[in-house]
Amino acid sequence: RLVPKEQITEESFRVEVKRFLGEVPTYRDEITKAASFVKSDPSSGREVFLFICEYLLAGGNLDFLKNNVLLEQSAVEVYNLDVLAVFLVVLVCLVVLLLWATFSCCRCIVNSTTKMKTE
Repeated sequence: RLVPKEQITEESFRVEVKRFLGEVPTYRDEITKAASFVKSDPSSGREVFLFICEYLLAGGNLDFLKNNVLLEQSAVEVYNLDVLAVFLVVLVCLVVLLLWATFSCCRCIVNSTTKMKTE
């Protein structure tokens, strides 16, 4: 259900989220698991490490923390190789253009100096 942005308040947002989570039990279960995991998270690095190790040893399933979108992407999408390829093509074209312009200028200078020497 769409709500106009002028009508969104903290309370209306809370009501809509609760209504949505009530209608879709899969989302509600995943949010509940993630929230309980975050709430029980200790603060220091060592405590976090120990907590995660104990949690994993207890047989906890952390699949809900995986970024499935990233896991389904190809290497080209993950590392932006398509953008890099375009950048390299443009860079090579610029280098070739600069080399061509430099050699053309050098050839003109050499030709003009040889003409001056022969005259």
